[in-house]
Amino acid sequence: MFKSIKVKLLVFVLILSLVPLLITNAYQLTSYTKDQNREISAHLRDISKGNAELINQWIDQKLILVDTIYKSHPNIGSLDRSAAIEALKTIKLQYPDIETVVLTDSEGKSISSEMQDINISDREYFKKSSKATGGYS
Repeated sequence: MFKSIKVKLLVFVLILSLVPLLITNAYQLTSYTKDQNREISAHLRDISKGNAELINQWIDQKLILVDTIYKSHPNIGSLDRSAAIEALKTIKLQYPDIETVVLTDSEGKSISSEMQDINISDREYFKKSSKATGGYS
């Protein structure tokens, strides 16, 4: 096919220079991909940590709010139904961020600020919370 030594030498030198170039490029590409994946993973971890901290702060604020509401109405559990509903409505008016205020007894019978009777005794979260010694839900 190639009869001239000049063409053969040119093709040989071309192949000799392109093979290492291709190998180097392939190595750089895989190295770059690994580094980018590592950086992206680290960035996502940082974002996740930040979001988790924000969520924990939000939950802590809501727990403080619940504790404040309870301290301002310590006898709400001993009130009769109509007085309890009025207290729940008052709480809802005092704190506009709260959509619904619900008062539940130890048997799972609940009344809400919308005067709805709810029985949550069959729900899993109530069963778990009734086994616990204290807490918020």
